Amino acid sequence: MPQTKLLLTLLTSLTLSAGLALPPLAAAQTSQQTTAFTITGLVVERDGSPLYGVIVRAGNAKTMTNAGGRFTLTLASRPEGGRLSLTLSAVGKKTQQVTFVEGHPLRVVLEDAVGEIKEVVVRARPNINALDLRARSGVVAQVDMKLLAQKPMIDLSLALQGAVPGLTVVNRGELGMKPEIRIRGNNSFTKGDAANEPLYVLDGKIISPQAFMTLNPLDIREIKVLKDAVATALYGVKAANGVLEISSRRGVSGPMSISLSTQAGVTLRGRQTTTMMDTDEKLELERRMQVTTAPGYLFSPDFISSATLSDLRQSYQSTLGIAPTWTREEYLAYGSRQLDSLRQIHTNWWHDLIRPNSYQSHNLSLRGGSQDVTYYVSGNFSRQGGQLEGNDTKRFTLTNSLDWQSRLGFVSLGLTGGYAKTNSPNSSDFSPEQLVYELNPYETKSSQQLFSYPGRKYSDLTGQFRRWTKEIRFGTSLSANLRPFEGLQLDAVLGLDYVLNESEQITPATAYSEVTRRRPIERGMISVGKNTDFNYSANLRATYQRLFAEKHDLSISANTDYYYSEGRLLSVTGHGIGLQEYLAGVNKGLTSADLRPDFSGSNATSAQLGFGLATGYTYDKKLDLFAAYKADASSLLPCDKRWNTAWALGGGLHLEELIPFLRGGSLLTGLGLKASWGLTASLGGITSASAVPIFSYQQSSFYADQYRLIRLSTLYNDRLKPDQLKSVDLGLSVQLAHAHTLDVNLYRRDTEDALIMTDIPASNGFLSMLDNVGSLRNEGVELSASSRLLSGEDWRLSLRAALAYNRSKVLDLYGKTAIYSGDNVYPDYEVGRSYDYVYGLDALGVNPLSGELMFRDRQGAEQSFGKTIVRDDLVGIGYRTPPYTGTFGLTFGYKALELDAQFYYVFGGFKAYSMTYVRGVSDVNKNAIAGQVSRTWFALGDEDRLYPNPRAGTQTFNNLSHYPNTRMISRSDYLRLSMLSLRYRLSSSLLHHLGDVVKYATIALQGSNLFTLTPYKGGSPESGTYDLGVQPVLTLHLNLNF
Repeated sequence: MPQTKLLLTLLTSLTLSAGLALPPLAAAQTSQQTTAFTITGLVVERDGSPLYGVIVRAGNAKTMTNAGGRFTLTLASRPEGGRLSLTLSAVGKKTQQVTFVEGHPLRVVLEDAVGEIKEVVVRARPNINALDLRARSGVVAQVDMKLLAQKPMIDLSLALQGAVPGLTVVNRGELGMKPEIRIRGNNSFTKGDAANEPLYVLDGKIISPQAFMTLNPLDIREIKVLKDAVATALYGVKAANGVLEISSRRGVSGPMSISLSTQAGVTLRGRQTTTMMDTDEKLELERRMQVTTAPGYLFSPDFISSATLSDLRQSYQSTLGIAPTWTREEYLAYGSRQLDSLRQIHTNWWHDLIRPNSYQSHNLSLRGGSQDVTYYVSGNFSRQGGQLEGNDTKRFTLTNSLDWQSRLGFVSLGLTGGYAKTNSPNSSDFSPEQLVYELNPYETKSSQQLFSYPGRKYSDLTGQFRRWTKEIRFGTSLSANLRPFEGLQLDAVLGLDYVLNESEQITPATAYSEVTRRRPIERGMISVGKNTDFNYSANLRATYQRLFAEKHDLSISANTDYYYSEGRLLSVTGHGIGLQEYLAGVNKGLTSADLRPDFSGSNATSAQLGFGLATGYTYDKKLDLFAAYKADASSLLPCDKRWNTAWALGGGLHLEELIPFLRGGSLLTGLGLKASWGLTASLGGITSASAVPIFSYQQSSFYADQYRLIRLSTLYNDRLKPDQLKSVDLGLSVQLAHAHTLDVNLYRRDTEDALIMTDIPASNGFLSMLDNVGSLRNEGVELSASSRLLSGEDWRLSLRAALAYNRSKVLDLYGKTAIYSGDNVYPDYEVGRSYDYVYGLDALGVNPLSGELMFRDRQGAEQSFGKTIVRDDLVGIGYRTPPYTGTFGLTFGYKALELDAQFYYVFGGFKAYSMTYVRGVSDVNKNAIAGQVSRTWFALGDEDRLYPNPRAGTQTFNNLSHYPNTRMISRSDYLRLSMLSLRYRLSSSLLHHLGDVVKYATIALQGSNLFTLTPYKGGSPESGTYDLGVQPVLTLHLNLNF
């Protein structure tokens, strides 16, 4: 990687040198004589936010708006009558002419140029598949980058939660862990990211999900979410699960503008996922459980009065390490003193172990250029501390873009680089987070003996493991947007994306597990991993557009693209490193199966070649039609099955232009209908070994002591077909008075020949095989609305809301009614049921006479939880994945002060309560969920109890933990304040008094995920486990433009 760092450094230096050498056009054009006349004004978006980079012209004079949307244009003399016509233009906006009148403040609102068909403007556009004809009939949603940039979050993926209806983002746990991202739910029976995650495209090149996580939001101009077949058709089979299309910020013509953004603040503990017992209740639980390894019973009069002196000495010996020869009265006195001492301690382990931390992010960018060359350079450093000691993430990013304009069009070069490191104290089988729920409230960090972990001190539980992961990312794209003659546009892009992931896990030789289980020469473990992902993509597109009779706009586009992906994995694990905590310290002399050095590696490659054709037609801004066809060949499939297709048809009507009495109206200013239909093959669930034979070396088997044996990696299926996704989408958009909008989308997507790993007889030598097993339906509704209520010079108020409903249903399982994995009695999938339906037992409660937990089977008979559960015992309970997600928020402004707030909500899902911290006689020495004493049956006559007799059989508690039931499940709804920003813009007069060095400045108080409200008591409502959930972050932010 030294070459990468050198290349980035050199290119940055060259770019800065070029930018600094560019003539200061605006400055030169505004220097005037003594009779100069000055015009000032403000240019804003429709929502009132300032527009930067707008070119303002008056004859031969021109200037550009600053980051605050303000401009100053100086003329040689006063215009005649104090009136002057100005022309304002910006990329992506309609060119507008306004009249300046002396003595009247000038405020201009520029409208988006979406839908303009009478002229084609060639500009730098690395995302060459982002054609206007696609957006007219497809579902293309755009992320509000202004709101996104106000979320102080180090992870771009998590920051997208609630950004667009239909885009779901689920937090998976600790800081730095990749979240789950879906567009309109899951499309395959095969679960996991590989089969259901969207495609990520940055400036025309395909990037990995890991690379997307580390992008800097301030370097992004826009993010588009492509949802339906029309929107994704140009990408072919790669885009079956939707696309996140990211466009980077580019340079602008004008003097160099320097922007400095810095924020610092704190991360908070967040929502306590559950309440654990305090000392009094925990001691009482131990007494009721009657377990001598717990002090609540060991020191109680109940035990001391009933046990023999011999049993007392033996219990004290095994638990405390002492064998006193006391009288019973002395035992009673000692026990009383111990209990009184323990009752004085009330340790809140959540408060002690889950800690606030710090957050900081600093960004410096330079932007500018001449009429022919523009540049953008940005660097960012961010760090976020985790909730546990030893957990944090830091990231560096660098972005650089150059755009050259010639007579024929643009040539653009983009470079991105990044470095990220995450530290974690969590191993695969233990996390310090567990101690929050396991250490007792009467124990402290200085306790010499822990009842929760017999024989250990607190110091034996921390510092036992550490892990770090590093990511080094480099990407580049070279694109051309050329217009050799009227109507023809040629676009090409080449992109490279390289991500190197390195990891190291160490269990120190001093760790308790090593000291107690290993000999000195065996102590200390190290595991090192290295993973590289390389993506190369190329796309060439030719588009011809012709306008006939000023009404008929026809576009035809053809392309060919190529995509190559390579992933390499290497891992090494060794023991006996002692105090030498690096690979060279591994004891290579250890030969036992669990201690000898272990090496593993893999190399996987795939390639796709595609050819596509698309056409679009627009009639007089009233009717839009679109059709696309794409054929892609993949190296993952056998030769006779390599070619697969994606096609789409779409249309749109602009009724406000089509219906005469609506045309030109001031009330109903927009009324549109859209419809699309398409089919896309999906290769997401297919690996290189699924459909063709892939072999691997045996590690310890040889033939004739000289030939290494090879074996099939997995049992391949040469009849395998990709998932076939058929989709239908209907859309309605309404706009009132150019200020209030409503968008509605209905969709249905059927996946045929859906893939899943199916169980096969072990006589094949394998236990499972990927196969086409059935069909799945995914359907839903998406609503979004916005309203600009106030848009005056001083007062501004706008409201927004969105709601998405998604449900899935198994349509067919090719001759079966359900699919079961292994010996499971509940189905993985059942015809007519949801994709991830929850099955469980219809609990009736605890029998007050026997203490048995009872349930009702499908025939209505009462059964005990202690029986062996069979399929007929289970009933359907509800959806595991919440079908409803949405947001609502507001933007309120008064003069230079602005408030933004965004709420995210989820409802309709069910998650079972985890039984992990509901204690029985085997683990009552550890802390328990608060309230367990009053909800557990202990004696005859205990009524309305949730938990059975703690001495019920093992089968009862195994079933209780393994199967959800109707009394221990809850709705997983939640409401979260996902973003809050209070921003103040410093006045121009103040900046002038400071010397006009700073042209635009804001100061803001910003927060993300500040609180979460939920009725769910079983941990995190997102995961249904006792993970820590998302971190609340609160920062002070300063933004300066020079």
